[in-house]
Amino acid sequence: MINLLTEKEKKNIENEYKFRLVIVGMGFMVGIIFSASIFLLPSYFLSATKVENAQAKVDALKKESDEKSKADLEAALADIKNKLALFVIPKNQNSISDDLIIPIEKVKTNNIKITGISYEVADKNNTGNIRGVATDRVSLINFSEALKNNPQFSNVDLPVSDLAKNKQIDFNILVTFKTS
Repeated sequence: MINLLTEKEKKNIENEYKFRLVIVGMGFMVGIIFSASIFLLPSYFLSATKVENAQAKVDALKKESDEKSKADLEAALADIKNKLALFVIPKNQNSISDDLIIPIEKVKTNNIKITGISYEVADKNNTGNIRGVATDRVSLINFSEALKNNPQFSNVDLPVSDLAKNKQIDFNILVTFKTS
């Protein structure tokens, strides 16, 4: 077969073919993008509306929880304040540690083990009760005498029945404080 086209014309036709192919491809791409946007726009608007509604609910819940947490916090603080008021000692009274625990600690030896201390405030005289275990009778007597020599106590009562045993003696000493 005879070749009727020159090389230059063949190149022009080939370039024109490629150009038309690109134009058709781009036309299809534009058509697909346009079709996709038409089909996706309703979903986009629906999603945007749902996001706005969800954000409004989140804001309302945050506001409600802030108000609740503020009220809960105020209630908790009031409760703590009431509980702490139990520990406040009026300025005209001494604390139990000043009246009872510190003098006991000053005279207690390693042979005396304190298991309990109670303190009673009365109108005329305040009393304390010291419970514990002494390793021997001599240690208990020395502890009792040291308490009697303390100027804060007007009376120190060690029952004789507590001295019945020789070792590992359970004791219960009643002390009465001097009124000032």
